[in-house]
Amino acid sequence: MRKLLDGKGVAEQYGLPEPTLRTMRVRGGGIPFLKVGARCLYRVEDIEAWLDARRFDSTAAVAAAGGR
Repeated sequence: MRKLLDGKGVAEQYGLPEPTLRTMRVRGGGIPFLKVGARCLYRVEDIEAWLDARRFDSTAAVAAAGGR
């Protein structure tokens, strides 16, 4: 069974504030989410993949990737 987290769970386990998650949902480019009724849920594997894509060895590598 897939582990799903709501915004509060993501904030608690990964340190991403709920307002940041809301902003990413509006602007796009954030963690993929599931809309179930009024709730936005996140799959743990999607959170970890999104974080892994933002892993860098230097600030120069961040700049080369477009500063994400």
